[in-house]
Amino acid sequence: SYRGQNTFQFEDQILGTGNQDANFFSLPSGGGAGGRGNTIVDWGVGLSFKGAIDRVSGIRLGASGAHLTRPIKRLGESGGGERFPIRINFHAEYDRLLNPRTRIIPAVYFQNYRNNNELAFQALMAYYLNPVKDITVYGGLGARVNTLNPFDAVPIYFGFDIGDLQARLAYDLTISGKSYTNRGFGALELSVNYIIKIYKRPKVDPSVFCPRF
Repeated sequence: SYRGQNTFQFEDQILGTGNQDANFFSLPSGGGAGGRGNTIVDWGVGLSFKGAIDRVSGIRLGASGAHLTRPIKRLGESGGGERFPIRINFHAEYDRLLNPRTRIIPAVYFQNYRNNNELAFQALMAYYLNPVKDITVYGGLGARVNTLNPFDAVPIYFGFDIGDLQARLAYDLTISGKSYTNRGFGALELSVNYIIKIYKRPKVDPSVFCPRF
């Protein structure tokens, strides 16, 4: 909540990393955060791989990097500033069909931000509810640990697929000592995807056949 010019809490202050001076991140006087009118350039890149292991299992791998140009974060007018650390992410996911209607999807995620390393585990189960209407439901639990909090949070996952429509809901329950910042309500995330398919009639090149053959 906002109660004054210098009462903001930023990620570095909550995590105990970087600059701990609240005045360092204070808003400029007379004009607010948009008064500076500065533009920064920030780049990120990521790669993803998906492949089949055998007829009933597959794997997904990915890696990404954020803040590769390390732009300076600065809200005040007094000069100075601090560069964003590069954020590194990795993930691996295994998908296996147990029977014609049930799949298990364990996954692991790793993130590095400055001196803080974070590791998250999750285990999902998918059940093919209605083969006629192509409906699949998902549910699962996870656990997240990091350098500052040995056991930080318990994510809870729900979701469903209806044909080409995919919906996922995740609730993040904070159980570490940092729960005072959100009263245990870490996050609520919702994603909806729809796969659009475009069908084209194949164009066949004319061929000339020799009657002799």
